[in-house]
Amino acid sequence: MDSVIVLARISGIMCLLIGLSVMNKSNMAAIMYELESSKGLFWFIGFMAALIGAIMLAVYSTWSAHWPVLLTILGWLALLKGIAIMLFPSSAWHSFYRKFKASGIVMFSGIIALLVGIILLYKGF
Repeated sequence: MDSVIVLARISGIMCLLIGLSVMNKSNMAAIMYELESSKGLFWFIGFMAALIGAIMLAVYSTWSAHWPVLLTILGWLALLKGIAIMLFPSSAWHSFYRKFKASGIVMFSGIIALLVGIILLYKGF
């Protein structure tokens, strides 16, 4: 099976789950509260984001005008997010927290994640 299809399936499922979970504001508030008190967990989340982004880019990294470019963009976003969290945890935390407090941004990002997930699942399956 082509690596693009595998990445599309995995990324599509994850984007769909992330989009749905982000839209549950009360659940996200509890997660943000717990995360604030656990700097080690926040760093580990950054490590995992960087690892996932690096793996995605190692498997597929092509800039084209077709749908697989979504995988390249997701890979770069994950890698950069992970690097930011790992190298600048306090600044990254305050940035995420400010965005979370603006609920419109959280809802918008959830909708974008859902749409990207649907597109990737459609192309992957």
